[in-house]
Amino acid sequence: VSQALGVGGRDLHHCINGQSMRAVLQALAGDVATHVIVLISKAPDTAVARQLVREARGVGKPCVLAFLGSDNISALNPPLYAATTLEEAALMATALVRGAPVTGGPRDIPPHLLASLQASRAVLRPEQRTVCALYCGGTLAHEALWLLRRSLPGVVSNLDGTLAPASVSEHVVLDLGAEEFT
Repeated sequence: VSQALGVGGRDLHHCINGQSMRAVLQALAGDVATHVIVLISKAPDTAVARQLVREARGVGKPCVLAFLGSDNISALNPPLYAATTLEEAALMATALVRGAPVTGGPRDIPPHLLASLQASRAVLRPEQRTVCALYCGGTLAHEALWLLRRSLPGVVSNLDGTLAPASVSEHVVLDLGAEEFT
């Protein structure tokens, strides 16, 4: 990793227009130590995402775009790559740096994690079937929300206004770093 720069979750809002991320993209384009650029954000405004795609196309380096929870950029061609998770973004960037083929999509759960998951599940009582995911960061919370909604019905969250006075039967993703808590 030659650089790791954070611009904040609000930068890709339509009012800000991705100014900081666009500046970082240009700076990394000129950095000789940077061979692959990875842009990570929770789902950006659609127009901002399109602008970033246009600018990334012109930097002259491969770019992995991981706009978590967004389906706005699913069809990209090299040197641009769309990742749907943080893990996928890291694996794509690693492949690009190594000159290996870039693959995407879901990965199998490593055996040691699968064993841990199965052991944890074995101690749950039958009535313990509700997911309550607590995060102190919007990007990870957005990724979890997107992934859980692909697998479970009725997932609510403070990230998108679906969280109301919840019943215990609802699955919840809560970003404790959200403005209402800070």
